[in-house]
Amino acid sequence: MARPLLAALLASLALLVAAAPAPASYTSVSVIGDRDGGVLRLPQAVAVAPDGTTYVGDQFTHAIQRFGPDGGFQAAFGTYGSREGELTSVGGVAVGPDGSIYVVDAGRNRIQRFRPDGQLVSAFGSKGGRLGQFRFGSGGSVGQGAGGGISVTASHIYVADTLNNRIQRFDLDGSGAIEFGGFGNSPGRLNVPQGVWATADAVYVADNRNHRVQVFGPDGDFRAIVGAGHGRELGRLYNPYDVAVDAAGNVFVADNMNHRVSQFDALGRPVRTFGDGYGTAPGQLAYIRGIAVDAAGSVYVADSANGRISVFAGDGRFERTIGRDARAPGQFIDPAGIGSSPDGGLAVADSANSRIQQFGPDNGLVGAFGRLGQDDDRLQVAKGVAMTSDFRSWTADTGNDRLVLRDYYGTVLAVVGGPGLGPGRFAGPQDVDVDGGSFLYVADTLNDRVQKLDPGGAPLLSFGPSVPGATPDLLDGPRAAAVAPDGHVYVADTGNDRIVRFDAEGRVAGTFGSTGMRTGHFRNPSGVAVDLRGDVWVVDSSNDRIQRFTAEGRFVEAWGGRGSAVGRFMRPVDVAIGCTGVVSVTDLENHRVQRFLPTDPAVGTCQPTPPPAPPPPPPPPPEPAPVLDVRLERRAGMLSRRGAVVVVTCDRTCRLSGGATLRPRTGAPRVRLTLRARTLPGGRERRARLTLSSASAARLARALGRRRKGLTLDLTLRAASRGAGAPTKLARSYAVRR
Repeated sequence: MARPLLAALLASLALLVAAAPAPASYTSVSVIGDRDGGVLRLPQAVAVAPDGTTYVGDQFTHAIQRFGPDGGFQAAFGTYGSREGELTSVGGVAVGPDGSIYVVDAGRNRIQRFRPDGQLVSAFGSKGGRLGQFRFGSGGSVGQGAGGGISVTASHIYVADTLNNRIQRFDLDGSGAIEFGGFGNSPGRLNVPQGVWATADAVYVADNRNHRVQVFGPDGDFRAIVGAGHGRELGRLYNPYDVAVDAAGNVFVADNMNHRVSQFDALGRPVRTFGDGYGTAPGQLAYIRGIAVDAAGSVYVADSANGRISVFAGDGRFERTIGRDARAPGQFIDPAGIGSSPDGGLAVADSANSRIQQFGPDNGLVGAFGRLGQDDDRLQVAKGVAMTSDFRSWTADTGNDRLVLRDYYGTVLAVVGGPGLGPGRFAGPQDVDVDGGSFLYVADTLNDRVQKLDPGGAPLLSFGPSVPGATPDLLDGPRAAAVAPDGHVYVADTGNDRIVRFDAEGRVAGTFGSTGMRTGHFRNPSGVAVDLRGDVWVVDSSNDRIQRFTAEGRFVEAWGGRGSAVGRFMRPVDVAIGCTGVVSVTDLENHRVQRFLPTDPAVGTCQPTPPPAPPPPPPPPPEPAPVLDVRLERRAGMLSRRGAVVVVTCDRTCRLSGGATLRPRTGAPRVRLTLRARTLPGGRERRARLTLSSASAARLARALGRRRKGLTLDLTLRAASRGAGAPTKLARSYAVRR
């Protein structure tokens, strides 16, 4: 029995050796973007140790970042993955009585405990509905927060088990589970509990979809409700995400959709709100998730959409921020596609930021173009980009199912495509490449094809199911395409774990690769590029490496491997080869671009960088305000029964608006006359009627009685014209009778 077992072990060892990348023949050139270093990508949770050290659970960095009492970055631990010690989506973080850091790993439905230096101590939990199991919800996009909250006392761990609509309590070693709550909206029942804060004698729960905070005893007995339900008024909440309590019993609620902190006193009475209203300025908040209070009573807020921790005094005064926003220039959230510019620079599809970042040959930022949306100048999770020989860029605007053409400095020149199955229409396009003649090759991913378009974006040819002589459904979710100098097109056939080679007419010329971990095999190939000698570079994404082949598909080398050190990758996505021979790779889970120079680079001729864009012409000086003339039309000083008529003249075409009030001289209540806004032709006299409503006319008649008493008409008019710096405002008063 020993010999077969030994043989099996040796075979397994041989497989592992074959799967490891060979030593790479390259020199690291540079890195653009920081994986951690205090850069925050949707911070979800925050906890403060007694000494003021702050721990931030950052959803898209898949890490806990540690900051000193002064707010300076110190270290990070955790990395993307499912193994113990790795994290996917962080839903909550808490500091235990011994200084341990407890983390809700929402994507894997477990609790992990670390030492402050990041060493894993223990883990417990799995997906399910039984005691000791969790269903948190992982928050798969920037707009979705990871579920789950956690709080640790001297004797227990309390976990907000979000989608199971309950709180679970554990001993400090993860045993002895009990539960309380359950789905509902009556007192003591929960609907998507997101956050929890436990003291020695009470447990506070952010009851998200019931728009309230509930208070329980340590054993789960219901005690009270804090908050008056859904709303924006003082004392009301809108999807509260977390809760914290200071030493005096003040309750601070992360009032998520109100973009503020709502404060209540120890009796649950509303005190104040702070950070009110959506905004990006210091002291403003945007979609707040986690909240914590330190020993001195300062309030730490996970200001998620602003990529920072905002710190306030207990009375709501803004103090400072911690962390750097990943939306800042030169930083990334999930960089995907990449294209080389003719000068040796780069264009990068910063996908979760829905923008393209353009860099020069020295990695200096030229500009960041686009933001989330559907208008022509906006993008929606764009994942592909390519540069033409004349420094224009084509973007595969994935979420909007289209292509966007920009000049080097970001001005939109054209938008083509749209959702659909027909020629020139797209479904989730994830990559685009451009050949020497500016013809486009688009990985039309969800349509299982690659489309060739002319330089203006008109469809010419489709590679995929319709290829003559090809097997049905030849391509399965292709994510990248690249054109070789000889006209062959290489497609990353991601769903089939292979590269398909087409000739210039769209006929299959060969395939290479299959599913596996050994060199020459792939797991989710997501990017492909061809250098000037014709070698094919493939991003083997799930194997965390780059592989290089000859034009015919013969394996040359592999390099990389899983990790965050320079030269290693965490889910790389795309590769581009510049005119200097530098190979650039988007390293998605490390949120950076790595650049390498092979020992045998294929070097071409670089073009000079375009000169800076000329400044926009100054706006024309504003025209003077329009001249408005007005007189009141009346007969023998009398007004008509239902209002007044004014005769107005404007010296140019203008928009007239305004109104008037009538006030009796005897002190009776005044009434309002309304003027319907209208456009006046320039230089022509026009009549405009100010009207009394029936109710106002009746009220005035009751005040005046039968006698004709004196009135004052206070008239206010406003005339605005196109191009004028300011409108003309005119106020007149008239003595009238009725």
